[in-house]
Amino acid sequence: MKKTIIWVIACLMVSGCAVSEKYARMSSTVIDCKADQIEIENAPLIGFLGTQSWEAICKGKRYICSHDPQTGVSCTEMINPFAP
Repeated sequence: MKKTIIWVIACLMVSGCAVSEKYARMSSTVIDCKADQIEIENAPLIGFLGTQSWEAICKGKRYICSHDPQTGVSCTEMINPFAP
């Protein structure tokens, strides 16, 4: 039982890394950062057909990105209205 749980956790960690790399590569086509400079948050672990969205962080800026099969990747910088 313990081995199964460890195996499942390891698989999720590896797939999570692969997912982050995928979305970092997709984001880098739109924002001014290389894929290895981008940190991904809130990405779906399993890609479904249709629009997917995630957050990309690079150079102190946070972007809301999405991918639509029809229109491709788009990212919009999040603006913090409370920033000085």
